[in-house]
Amino acid sequence: MGRILASLLILAAAHAGAATVVTVRWEACVHGERITLGDVAEITGEAAATARLAAIDLGAAPGAGAACDVTLQFLQSRLIQERVDVRAVQWAGQARTRVTRATSILPGATIAKAAAERVRKGLPWPAEDVVVEITRAPNDLALLGSTDDLAYTVSTPPGQRLLGAVPVWVTICHGEQAVGRASVLLEVRVFQRVVVAQRRIAAGERLTEDLVRLQRTELNAATADAIPDLGQVANQEARQEIPAFAILTRRMLSPPRVVRRGAVVTLIAQAPRMRITARGIAEQDGSVGQSIGVRNLDSDKTVTGCVLDSRTVQVQF
Repeated sequence: MGRILASLLILAAAHAGAATVVTVRWEACVHGERITLGDVAEITGEAAATARLAAIDLGAAPGAGAACDVTLQFLQSRLIQERVDVRAVQWAGQARTRVTRATSILPGATIAKAAAERVRKGLPWPAEDVVVEITRAPNDLALLGSTDDLAYTVSTPPGQRLLGAVPVWVTICHGEQAVGRASVLLEVRVFQRVVVAQRRIAAGERLTEDLVRLQRTELNAATADAIPDLGQVANQEARQEIPAFAILTRRMLSPPRVVRRGAVVTLIAQAPRMRITARGIAEQDGSVGQSIGVRNLDSDKTVTGCVLDSRTVQVQF
């Protein structure tokens, strides 16, 4: 009925040679940040008049995924505000139009894939040892404008270890403007050749080649600092009991103890042009470079010094 009325009005205007016909659409989709009369209505008549009417601003466009209604009464009031001779305008079409904003859909799978790629590049392990799986992708995002030339920035919670379940936030930017944000849950899996125990290793036992071997295995949060080289465990001592087939980490080992508790050692105190030595008894085990307590046999006082070798401890004046 609206179209028939519009056609009749257009014919009447053509015969009259004066009226401009504004046919209000049922719905309109705008691409810019503002709504114009030309967006919500079809305007026919003299070229200059129709161009002027089409450019009349009706207000801000709705955001992504939102909509707003524009009424015929509002349109008529805007023409009056713009000093348009409303007697020369004939109205047709709808009494109200629904206005939406043109959007682009960014698939959640695309966001998750971008997050996985960026996390993978930031991991400390070789790429061939790493598998990053998407556990939970976000919902699709409706964005204003094109989805071309988007940039993705990934952030993780402070202190988050990038192994196992890793939650990340993805900020989507177009140029320097952030246009969206989404959360992604990833699973980071790492497979490496690392040192494992061949059998149970007692606390304090010194490691030899027959006690360990290299084995490719999956790491977890507890074994992220696993030792990848047999040379790094040679002659080290077990700080704790290590079960058979356990993955060896650095916190399980310590340098070999060269000084044993109760051993007689030489205390050395040095200063420019001065060197003092004394005999002492080690009050605890110690490795090279470690500080231990030593009882000075001359003064019967306990001092703290740094182990230089199996027989010498250096103290400060």
